[in-house]
Amino acid sequence: MNKFIRAIGFSKYETRKQYSELVQKAKQEAKKVVSMPIGNKEYATEYMWDIAEKTGIIVHTTVAGADEYFEYMVPYFRGSIRQCEAPVSVDHRVDEDSWLAACDDDETGINFVFRVTNYVDCSNFFERLNSERMKNFPFSVYLSALSTEAKVILPIERNQNSHAKRESERKRRQRMQEAANTGDMETYEMLSFRQLDELTSAYNRTEKEDILSIVDSNFMPEGLECDRYAIMGDIVGIRKTENPLTKEMFYQLDVEFFDKRIEVCINEADLFGEPQIGRRLKGSIWLQGHIELPSLFRRRESNGKTEVSD
Repeated sequence: MNKFIRAIGFSKYETRKQYSELVQKAKQEAKKVVSMPIGNKEYATEYMWDIAEKTGIIVHTTVAGADEYFEYMVPYFRGSIRQCEAPVSVDHRVDEDSWLAACDDDETGINFVFRVTNYVDCSNFFERLNSERMKNFPFSVYLSALSTEAKVILPIERNQNSHAKRESERKRRQRMQEAANTGDMETYEMLSFRQLDELTSAYNRTEKEDILSIVDSNFMPEGLECDRYAIMGDIVGIRKTENPLTKEMFYQLDVEFFDKRIEVCINEADLFGEPQIGRRLKGSIWLQGHIELPSLFRRRESNGKTEVSD
């Protein structure tokens, strides 16, 4: 069972029986069903059930003739903020019929690794994404995250001068990052030394100060799974939503870190503290992403099956 279903208001679904019932309901209530051939007269099929705004459940099955076999069910939270437009690398998971993708953000230098939520839409192109012809082709990526553990913490006090200094530093770092990405080794070394100096300075300050008063935002890998991250950033948007089936409440929070913004969905019961604009969110997330296909890739409907072609 996927533990992140509690993030969208299914915290009481803990048994196999409840899980199976939820799968059947998702298939019955799904407003979007997409399918693609996978060989041997079999089809990979996805049922997408929108439970609330931008949130829902995906049920993935394999159809062979009159038989249908359940593969897995995952919750999703559809992001609306474009994180980056960059080449995307993809890899098929070994344990299930799904994909992980990665893209580099030139502004921050972060390599985002995420689970692809529009798997069937993109599958026909994933092999080409890793080919030489598609190696440098930029795709728009919309990231979002689900969380089962987070807390609200107080912000760091900032004045007008600190905001201006922060913006100036951001632009300078962005220029340096862009130069390093183009192969400028001198700039790359300067960035490395700056990061080392910042780390040393922060370490020295921890002897007298609390770490949360030194580091204002953070985004880094967490645990052994490559699409799991620890995040800390400013809360800049709050939406509270009810799961119409369970009546549980969950938050959709816009969180800003390193001048990037990502949407995080979390059950009200799993969030410690009261979220307010200006406060910070600190927690663990599961990163998901929607890859927007360019217009030259068009979809066509045929006999109830969704096919994708050039």
